[in-house]
Parts: sequence; C-alpha cells; structure tokens
Amino acid sequence: MAGRFSPRPTRTTVRGGEVVVPRQGGEARPAAGSGRTRTWTPKGPLDLGLVLGPLRRGPADPTFRATPDGSVWRTGRTPAGPGTLRVALR
Repeated sequence: MAGRFSPRPTRTTVRGGEVVVPRQGGEARPAAGSGRTRTWTPKGPLDLGLVLGPLRRGPADPTFRATPDGSVWRTGRTPAGPGTLRVALR
C-alpha cells in the first residue's frame, strides 16, 4: 500500500520551498552576539519557574530551556526575525 496516497504538503512546500521573514523599514539587523542587557529588580521574591513555566509547551518544547543555574532561555519569532531571551536571577 506504500505510495497509494500523495504526500501531504508542508508549510514550506506550499510557500515555494522557502520561508520568508518580512523586514520593516529597511533597518539592519544587529550582528549575532551583540545582545542587549536589562536589569530589573522585583518588589518581592520571585520564582522564575512559577512565572515562566506556563509559557512552556510540554517537556520537549524546543523554544524553552531551563538550565541548572536557574536561568531560563526562550526563543521566538519577532518582526525583525528570530530572537532569543535569557532570564537569570542574580
């Protein structure tokens, strides 16, 4: 029965074999490694696992990683392209 049905189209093949991320305003993307840092102090105690845990989509979510040092890595798509966020306690 192999080959009885035609293969199902994927998102990539429907779009012609490439995934296009639109750029706005012709602005240049920052070079890899030129990350930005922001420091925020909460008013009280904060548990990163309780705050960011609901954003995780199951134990095998490739866009969410918790490291042994307690920091959390998240990835996602932005209008300027893919982005990575690291949240850590100090």
